[in-house]
Amino acid sequence: NKVMRQMVSEKPIAWIDPGAGGPYTLLGMREWQDINISVQFKLPKPSAMSGAGCLGTRCNQMLPWNPVKPGVVFCVFGNGSFVLSNSAWHGNHSIGKVFARGATSPLPVGVFSSFSLVTIGSKAWAAVNGMQVLRDVYVGDLDVGFALMGTSDYLPIQFDNVLIQQAGPYWTPPAASCPATVGTALGVGPCVTNGLTVDDQMFELLPGWGVLHVPSGLCVSAPSPVHQAGLALATCDTGDLKQQFKNDYNDVRVGVVQLILKSGGGKLLLGGDTGRHVFLVNASHRPPTDGRLQWTAWSYFPKTRQLRNQFDTITAFGYPACLSTCGQPPHTRTLVV
Repeated sequence: NKVMRQMVSEKPIAWIDPGAGGPYTLLGMREWQDINISVQFKLPKPSAMSGAGCLGTRCNQMLPWNPVKPGVVFCVFGNGSFVLSNSAWHGNHSIGKVFARGATSPLPVGVFSSFSLVTIGSKAWAAVNGMQVLRDVYVGDLDVGFALMGTSDYLPIQFDNVLIQQAGPYWTPPAASCPATVGTALGVGPCVTNGLTVDDQMFELLPGWGVLHVPSGLCVSAPSPVHQAGLALATCDTGDLKQQFKNDYNDVRVGVVQLILKSGGGKLLLGGDTGRHVFLVNASHRPPTDGRLQWTAWSYFPKTRQLRNQFDTITAFGYPACLSTCGQPPHTRTLVV
């Protein structure tokens, strides 16, 4: 039987890691949200009581070092104590928010123990050696991200029998419900999750600054390039400045950036609001005062071809919104647990 062993014995020198978290391995894809991850682990005898094995879901790739880029992380220590938090652990402390903590029997020394973490919607469950130790813990439903396994420090921990499974009801692609034709007005709606795709949210950023709606083959256009004007689909024209939204082609995949319409003197940004509208925004104008929150920066998730209003969670915006060909998108996330 082959196992995975953590081989780095001390914190390495790194250009971005301030040493805030232990070593972790990321698994899966950035778009995951509702999964069940389980694994067996064995702590080395010198650290059998003070060290911890950790599992995570919804994790940003920078989670071990930055509490602003959260996830859901469950750590079990050799002495039987456990903690569920939104960030990495280093030694015996977290750099983020603690959702729940407790204790069970000390882990047997020198043999593998099993633990698991499940996140569905806004709740989390966890088990240690077959016994459920956390149930219905509120963790929110705004984050998406990788699965994770790791440890609290640079220990020669061993992992075996890693298993990741789908969890909950959100693993069936929603049916296409918004036909897209020339003139279809654009809006935003709740992003389809778990790496699934749906026709109304599938867009591609083209090399010439166009934004292609993949299923229809039409492009996003600003028929009237003025402040607060709406957007619609049009026949693609690579020479039309009203279809060119300049952006940082790299940064838009690892954060949020502005998409600047080339028509209108470069002063108009692709914007949206919590009322599910999409429109042009003149950066010099004040945001609305009617209670709707407005954004002018987007992130592109290439695997699902979604333009999202968040990369890392922005709590004020609520559940992540995606550019959509549905004026009032039908996709919802309601869950009774």
